[in-house]
Amino acid sequence: MTEHPEHLRRRSLAAAPGSPWVTYYDAGSGARVELSAATLDNWIAKASGLLADEYDIDSDSIVTVDVGRHWLLHVWAWSVWALGAAVALPDAKDQSDLAVAAVGAAQQPAPARAIPTLVCASDPFARPLGPRTPPGCIDVMAEIAAFPDVNPTPAPSASARTVVAATRTLDGAAAVRAARELNAVGGERLLVTVEPGTIEGLLATTLSAATTGGSTVLVDGTPDEGTLRDIVRQERVDHQIRNL
Repeated sequence: MTEHPEHLRRRSLAAAPGSPWVTYYDAGSGARVELSAATLDNWIAKASGLLADEYDIDSDSIVTVDVGRHWLLHVWAWSVWALGAAVALPDAKDQSDLAVAAVGAAQQPAPARAIPTLVCASDPFARPLGPRTPPGCIDVMAEIAAFPDVNPTPAPSASARTVVAATRTLDGAAAVRAARELNAVGGERLLVTVEPGTIEGLLATTLSAATTGGSTVLVDGTPDEGTLRDIVRQERVDHQIRNL
């Protein structure tokens, strides 16, 4: 079967809406945030509604998502995919129509072609930035709450452009195949500590667990081995992606 990432997400949502989709650990503060498939779906409805209504993002669009190893990566990457659009890695920002970035990433050198930049905090609870919003950027977490919790969109084609990097582009079917290979042992509870700055890293952090109908444990920062062992035990991790 040839599939787009969004097909996998919708199937998981229908089968087990209350099951975990992503569990996030912030190594610095020890904070834990968990989103079920249904909760992520609500976030995606709001985020995709904002992207479509305010910025005309559609199946022809490319959106840079540069929020690091945070649960917001799932919100924004899957919101882009829900619209049939492509997620661009930071090295392909010059090809993008829009950027969603954590505050530090938003303050990196701007692309040659100016694009709107939506910024969010990197704290575990993604609070609005308020006066900390960098000049010329939009505090997206202050805007997103106004959008509905439901935003029906047609399922994207498996041939839709899905991931864009400086050197290559993957359509939906190729992204699913590559993500499945990263989780070849079939772990349903997948712990990931790699950075999403490469195609493989992005797929590991967002899509690999979905290829088995499982969920992601996303660890941000650099926890010591004892902390990682505790997380593996507490979260009943089946498989880990720690190096690529």
